[in-house]
Amino acid sequence: MRPVHLIILIHGLYGDIHNLHAVKGELLALAEPQSSNATSQDSEEGLDEAGSGKAQDGLETVVYLPKTIPGAKTWDGIDVCAARVADEIDQEIERLQDEDKDVVGFSVMGYSLGGLISRYLIGLLHARQPSFFARHKPVSFSTAATPHLGVLKYGTTTNTVVHTIGRRLFSQTGKQLYNLDREPEWAGRSLLEVMSDPDNIFIQALKLFPKSMIVANGTQDLTVPYPTATFSLTDPFADPTSIDVEVNDQHIVQSYRPLSPASLDRPSSRSSLLTSRSNRRMKDGSESADEEDVEISITSLRSKGDERKRPVLPPFLILPLRWPFNYSLVLFVPFLLPILLLYISITVIIHTFHS
Repeated sequence: MRPVHLIILIHGLYGDIHNLHAVKGELLALAEPQSSNATSQDSEEGLDEAGSGKAQDGLETVVYLPKTIPGAKTWDGIDVCAARVADEIDQEIERLQDEDKDVVGFSVMGYSLGGLISRYLIGLLHARQPSFFARHKPVSFSTAATPHLGVLKYGTTTNTVVHTIGRRLFSQTGKQLYNLDREPEWAGRSLLEVMSDPDNIFIQALKLFPKSMIVANGTQDLTVPYPTATFSLTDPFADPTSIDVEVNDQHIVQSYRPLSPASLDRPSSRSSLLTSRSNRRMKDGSESADEEDVEISITSLRSKGDERKRPVLPPFLILPLRWPFNYSLVLFVPFLLPILLLYISITVIIHTFHS
């Protein structure tokens, strides 16, 4: 049988397989420039949930996107979604076996809520007797912008409103994200607490993967801030203007340190230091083996007279027309807003009833 590395990509809350098709394409491109679809079950819709590419070493890469948890089905609970994905994985492995292919490697990547589903999923697979990973070797586990600690509460007015609505909006998944679920089989503990227990099957399964990667936004992520995305009790990027950040060529943070008080006290400017590492290129076009530390000091000067003011209205309400016609859409807000709120309310009620 031909060896296969099966990669599972799981989307986030109220998402579908479209959300991660770009990731699937990148993975298949890394495996082989010319990739082929492994199944045509969804070809009528123009998208397949699985794709394959054969690497140079003979190991075929198959990327699979679960299709049983689209849209409001993600409201049914993290555990329920994980069980559905597990059933899909079994079916995909059977399909590959029918094509004389053997899954020798297994990787999982989850985006947003998909990261929590992924963590529960590998626990389910490892709990089987014998373990799923006794035959299918774990290779890599990764999450991106996943609320591992749930939705955090900061005490601000906006955050309080979001908490009040969010914990009631997304049915069972909402309760789990806000740590409001209490299950008898878990001795009254919440799902996220059980999944974080080092003595539980979920952490034990995670330890089986030789490579684990947690991807998070340092700043500007209002839904999944840095602490919950990285299992962190602190947020070093709460004030990004007060730290020196070292990044690589892909703009990924390598290290950071607080700025000196002297640089923070400048009245007319705000400074931060970015340090990047890059390979120096020789004149003949070849790359030098030596690396050079390049320090780039970025200073933003502020002038009250020339400061550009932020528009009062959000961009989607401003038309590309001359003033005052660019604000004409505002006149329709009193009519459109009730219709929009009614539509959202009906949609939420229907989805909550079915979840």
